Amino acid sequence: MSWKRPDISTEGHRSYWRPKGHLWRQIRLSMALSSRLFDPENPTAVWCTDVNHRIVKANAAASFLLTGTYRSIDGSDVGKFFGREGFFPEVKDEEVISTGKPEYHNVERWDLADRRILDVEVDRIPLSEGKRGVALVVMVRPVASWREQRYRTILEEIKDGYFEVDLAGNLTFFNPALVEILGYPAEEMYGLNDREYTDPQNAKALYERFNQVYRTGNPFSAEWEIIRKDGSRRYLDATVSLMRDDMGNPIGFRGIVRDITPRKTMELQLHYMAHHDILTNLPNRSLVMDRLTQALSEASDTGVMVAVLFIDLDRFKYINDTLGHSAGDQLLQSVAKRLQAGLRTPDLVARMGGDEFIVVLPHVTSMDKVLQIAQRVILRLQQPWSVTGKVFRCPASIGIAVYPDDGASPETLLKHADIAMYRAKAKGGNGYALYRSPE
Repeated sequence: MSWKRPDISTEGHRSYWRPKGHLWRQIRLSMALSSRLFDPENPTAVWCTDVNHRIVKANAAASFLLTGTYRSIDGSDVGKFFGREGFFPEVKDEEVISTGKPEYHNVERWDLADRRILDVEVDRIPLSEGKRGVALVVMVRPVASWREQRYRTILEEIKDGYFEVDLAGNLTFFNPALVEILGYPAEEMYGLNDREYTDPQNAKALYERFNQVYRTGNPFSAEWEIIRKDGSRRYLDATVSLMRDDMGNPIGFRGIVRDITPRKTMELQLHYMAHHDILTNLPNRSLVMDRLTQALSEASDTGVMVAVLFIDLDRFKYINDTLGHSAGDQLLQSVAKRLQAGLRTPDLVARMGGDEFIVVLPHVTSMDKVLQIAQRVILRLQQPWSVTGKVFRCPASIGIAVYPDDGASPETLLKHADIAMYRAKAKGGNGYALYRSPE
């Protein structure tokens, strides 16, 4: 059943107090001319009182302002809605009625009988019969309403996105900038859950950050990768804080986001260049050391092996000298593609420099598997190459070092695999050799 605001002027409220005689005629005329003031849909609180401060008529907004409910307050003494310790507006009411001079835009703090404190903007307009004041129309707007309007104007003009979500992450309020950032039509964004514009991996991390804000009450600042409606990705710098109701209970989150995609894209490009070989786009030595360190840590916990294959092309110098550096570069790019195509998904192929390549095999359970992969690499590199219209062969030598038998650190494994590679070359190349730990 949907909630419906009661009609305070009809059923159940037929016995409200009404003035008699000439006073009622004067007030009824004034109210007829300004009937829209007492419209139930008017958000401004409006009531009319006689000289004894009795409410002749009040609209729904006035009832809610003074009582927190929509019950009729017609016929009530306005003073009963105010606490006696704070500002008491009857003094102001009497002054305006006696002088006949209206007052507009007075900002006052009202102490209500139900212990609420309200900052309000008040207009008081006297109604007169001849020179005698007979009634007063009071119009009240909470000061927060124009503050809110000012804030909303700011939110509509700033370039940063502003949002409010409920505790489940569903959008309840947002500004035009967020519409532009997410790329959804505004009508589709109400109720949109953050999981709908965040990939699963980032959504899990985002949930943990929001949950931390909920538990601690402390805001967080972090980068947030989102997926626009057209599928494109944007990077945001986000600051999120907890929203509470008047009783201090959490009701949702609010946040400011700034699109940092150009800056983030540049950072990612620089990071990629710092960890990849420009010619082949393979990981470089720096990234190999990071990945190998990670693989060794996991192997230490699980008891599996990690193998390092150090690969050196046997005839690269000759080919580079006879066919030229451009042909040599094309050959290196082709070698990179063949190596990548012949390995498992978790395996890492990298270029160390020159004609040297590294293959890291994590999660290896047997030495036989290492030798099978090494033999497969040898066979793939034995196949003819076609570069700049020339067809030739350029096989490779491979040195193999395995954790934990041949070393426990990335540096040691690379060094021992390099030594093993030279042993393979000493045997004539086009093959592999294992590192043998000295006795």
